[in-house]
Amino acid sequence: MLWIALLVSCVNPPAVIGKDDTSSGTGDTAPPLEALLEVAPAFDPILGGPLAIRAVALDADSTTVTVLDPDGALVATVTDSWDGRDDSGAWAQAGAYTVHLQATLGSALVEQQAPVQVVRCGVVGAWAEGDDGVSATHVPLYWHMSRELQGPDLPIAQADSLEDAHEQPVQLAAPAQDLDFLPTDGSLPTAFTWDSRPILTLELGDSTVLGSSGLTGVGVRLELEGWTVISGGDSLDPSVPVVLQADEALGTGPGVLDQDLTLSFLVDDDQGSSWTIGQQALPVRWYLLLDAPAFQRPEITYNAWVAAIDPALRAIQGVAPTDEAVIDALVRWIYEDLGLSYDTRYGASYYTSYQSGWTPAVFQLSSFLRQGAGQTVNCSDCASILAAWATMLGAPMAYNIVLQNFDLNYIQAIGGDEFTHCPFGSWGCSFSYHAVASNDGGETIWDATLALDGDADPSNPPSDLLMVEHIDAQEYLDRLVMRGRATINYEGETLLQ
Repeated sequence: MLWIALLVSCVNPPAVIGKDDTSSGTGDTAPPLEALLEVAPAFDPILGGPLAIRAVALDADSTTVTVLDPDGALVATVTDSWDGRDDSGAWAQAGAYTVHLQATLGSALVEQQAPVQVVRCGVVGAWAEGDDGVSATHVPLYWHMSRELQGPDLPIAQADSLEDAHEQPVQLAAPAQDLDFLPTDGSLPTAFTWDSRPILTLELGDSTVLGSSGLTGVGVRLELEGWTVISGGDSLDPSVPVVLQADEALGTGPGVLDQDLTLSFLVDDDQGSSWTIGQQALPVRWYLLLDAPAFQRPEITYNAWVAAIDPALRAIQGVAPTDEAVIDALVRWIYEDLGLSYDTRYGASYYTSYQSGWTPAVFQLSSFLRQGAGQTVNCSDCASILAAWATMLGAPMAYNIVLQNFDLNYIQAIGGDEFTHCPFGSWGCSFSYHAVASNDGGETIWDATLALDGDADPSNPPSDLLMVEHIDAQEYLDRLVMRGRATINYEGETLLQ
């Protein structure tokens, strides 16, 4: 802690108040009486704790330190700190006070005083916003069970007051763990593209057990490491929000970023030294998407579903911020980690249906998230899962249909542990159709339903596992099809329900 040094000696006439400066009976000059008083110019007794007071009078017979109100009336008698309460134990109201030091040595009297402001600092609301993609793209979040869209107008953190019933600082809650329903209490996550420098708007609290914040005109400011105050930060006023912007991008790629942002409240003294008078934690969960969801439909369903992007972003954390890398990572996540198994009895779909012919595909995403039809899937389901998740994370994909009635080379179906060219048993060695996903009209294929045999002879064992990640369409068909004429047909956006 830095100290303001105010040094006073009785040899300095202005510091001696109405007292003789000679010792009695000898006529000799009394030794100098030196006094030192150091305090911060402001303090928050609830958020930052007691005011530290350094009051020293060398060789004094007695020293007294008191706190006085603006009228000079006694508020409290203190020693090395003041907890912000008066001598009756009640909180002193926010405002201006004086710390007064009185020291005596014989007949010499030295007094020193320093002004101090009692303030109350704290944030009761926080909003995260973008700036239309100039430096930050905000992504609305969809809560599928309550069918609500969380836009930038909703606060990500909010409190009713600065103190609780025990007169302790209210802690801003961590983001709620519910991924299905928009929380009615607790804090909310927020979503941006990974390279965003978001804007954070903070509402200051005012009504407190100290009567008010006492901040107006005091010169208290707010700082947040890694963020720059762009509005309302030179001298805090509870009626003016503090607006900050991140200095750097939130991340280096898609993922989930949980942060406890430390809000620091500071004040400067007349010597230019800074004093931290309180700190408050702002927990934030950032969902970092590759880009804004790329669905073409306007309904609120076609946004980023919290229940969908949370596990997906955690699974692909650290992947390069490109469409290809993100989709590749999603293929592995779906194929390896979701616990899904191919329907080797019927090859039937459980979460996807086609409204007319092969278009459009309707994906029961809400049912899939709760595993309403179990963990058995087919190719239509896997193509829907991949296309929906990739498009939601900002890497647009469509589904394609491979037709028709072709015999299979060796494949390893999702959930399987061995290669076979007859996934339905000895009499089931072909597909009547197959659904895949693509982002370029079927020229490049991704497939989370199966892994191909990647060796030189996919028609016979042994087999080398080849994940279907950005594979050229012709190579894909050559490795998939043993006999028959298969072509890639149709292209459509998966509809979400």
